[in-house]
Parts: sequence; structure tokens; C-alpha cells
Amino acid sequence: MKKFFTLSIFLMIGMWSCKKDNPDEKPPLAEVTIQFKLYNGTSEVAMNTDFKLADNRTINIQELKFYISHVRFLNQNGETRHTDSVLALMRMLEPEHHHVKVQVQPGTYSSLEFYPGLDSIANSKNPVDFPREHPLSAFFNMHWNWNMQYRFVLMELRAKDYNPSIPCSYHPGTNTLLRISKISFDKSYQFEAGKKYKITLWMNVNTMFDGPSGYINFLTENQAHAEPGDFELTRKFMENFAASFQFSSLVKLH
Repeated sequence: MKKFFTLSIFLMIGMWSCKKDNPDEKPPLAEVTIQFKLYNGTSEVAMNTDFKLADNRTINIQELKFYISHVRFLNQNGETRHTDSVLALMRMLEPEHHHVKVQVQPGTYSSLEFYPGLDSIANSKNPVDFPREHPLSAFFNMHWNWNMQYRFVLMELRAKDYNPSIPCSYHPGTNTLLRISKISFDKSYQFEAGKKYKITLWMNVNTMFDGPSGYINFLTENQAHAEPGDFELTRKFMENFAASFQFSSLVKLH
């Protein structure tokens, strides 16, 4: 009986040790919510509301949807660790769809990057193959056709300094125009295992229309659909849009 008891103790210790050292057991991750807000200078912008850009042009954004994919967090050396795969459709008319949640390996990070769009694999998918709630579903009207595939961004606005006001549509897409957004934090932040955080990113509307790829004139440059006749305008808007994201804040929730 004594031998049996001793053997049982050793077996339990062995099982506990194997469980502890199991290389397939994943450590707990940190959960990060990335929230997006439209900003004009230092003021938040409301959808379907007239406001003036920095150059005094008045616009009204009536619709804005865009994809977020391939989110990565980087340390100060530009190295990245595990971040779970995410694909989300931000819908700025719906407050509950202004954010995306990602799981991140614990560590210290100083920046993040993502595609405001889809990689070539996701872009080639058939929208009718997905349930209604999926970001790639036909329900969201983000798919052009089999040649053009998905829109990465869908923005509709009115340029109000004209009579009548000018309707403007910017719908960049195609694999050729996929760009990456890189956002630096104000300092390095440590993400702890099992903890939750929220990052707020501003989207500077001034950069979208007067950014690193140039100025967009609403009178002559108001339709961008990646077609041959407006491809350069579409490229300009896509590159400005990708550059419009700025770090605002990072808070630990609990």
C-alpha cells in the first residue's frame, strides 16, 4: 500500500511537470481594443455634419467604411511578436463599429501598423460565400466586381462651397493600391498577459485631402474608383488616407 501511494505521488508530480512544461500550451495574451475617431485638427468630427477643413473648405462626410487587417505591434527595434489575425470593417456611421479587438503577445511596444485594406488573398474572396455579419459579406456593399474585387475604403461626402454642393466619392481598392499605415506611440508601453488596453487613433481628415501624396481639388477631383481615367486620383487618396492615422492615447482598462 505504501509503495502504491508513493508511486501515485510520483505519477502526479510527473503529470504536473509535463503540463507545466508543455510547449504547446499558449501563454495568456493581452487584449487590445483599437478605436478610430475622425478628427479635424484637435476637434472630433461627426458624420453628416458640416465642418471646415484647415484650408477653410467646408465638407460633410455622409459615409465612411474601411477595412483593417494585418495588425502588428512593434517594439522600439521594429521587431514584432505574435498578434492574432484580424480582419474587420470599420463603419463610422455606427458607433459600435468604430473599433477592433486584437490579442497581442505580452511585451513592450512603441508602434503599430496595419493595412487599411485587404491583402490579395482576402481581396480574391467571393462575397456570397460569407454570412451576412462577416466583413467580406456582400451585405456591406464593399465588393466591386470580379475584375476590381473589393473597395478598401468607401467614402462619400459633399463639398459645400459650391451651389449646388458637389457629391464626391472616393473608393480606392485593387491589390496595386494596398498601402500600410504605420503609427508611432508617444512612448513605449508594456502590455501584460491577461490585461486589457485601449488605443485611440485619430484619423486626420485634413491629411486625407491634403496629405503626403498631394492636394485633392473637390471641383475637379471628386470621383475615384481605381478605373483608368481616375487611377492617379485614387492612388493619391489611398496614400493620403493610409497616412491619416495618428496616435492619440493608450490606457490600461484592467
